[in-house]
Amino acid sequence: MFICPKETADCFKFLRGLVATDGAHLKGVFVRTLLVAVRIDINNHIVPLARAVVESETESPMHWFLRELATAIPKLNTETTTLISDRGKGLQSADNELQHVVERTAFNI
Repeated sequence: MFICPKETADCFKFLRGLVATDGAHLKGVFVRTLLVAVRIDINNHIVPLARAVVESETESPMHWFLRELATAIPKLNTETTTLISDRGKGLQSADNELQHVVERTAFNI
């Protein structure tokens, strides 16, 4: 399941150039992973861009998440966007979905 509200995609151009992605493990009846992408607005508030529930934070779901994110927000895939992450399991090989984005890890900013 991928969710990116139209209002979020429309306001993307007014947000700062840093996009952060991460995953969180869900527990309970449905053991899955919640993937999120966020950006910061001019008032330093976190704005959620998109979220998805996938089976795990591995290569295939991360490819799918980044591809859906780039489709929902075409302006994301530019040289003015910096993608920051913890370089989790699947993101290292999936980052080629956003070819024009500058990539940074949480450890080399």
